[in-house]
Amino acid sequence: MAKHIFQYFLLGVLCIVFLLSSGSTQDVNYCSKPCPNTWECDAKCRSQGQGGSCMGNFCCCQ
Repeated sequence: MAKHIFQYFLLGVLCIVFLLSSGSTQDVNYCSKPCPNTWECDAKCRSQGQGGSCMGNFCCCQ
């Protein structure tokens, strides 16, 4: 019985991993260097369909 419970547990974990990995990553924020100014950063991110702003030396798209 314990063997079957363990197998179903592993199957559940694999299903969760699959669902998380197959989701869209478009909403994920990402940052890159350098960030010369906020206007250039925002324009760069808007060309990819997102907004952007400088955070220190990083241009972050959201």
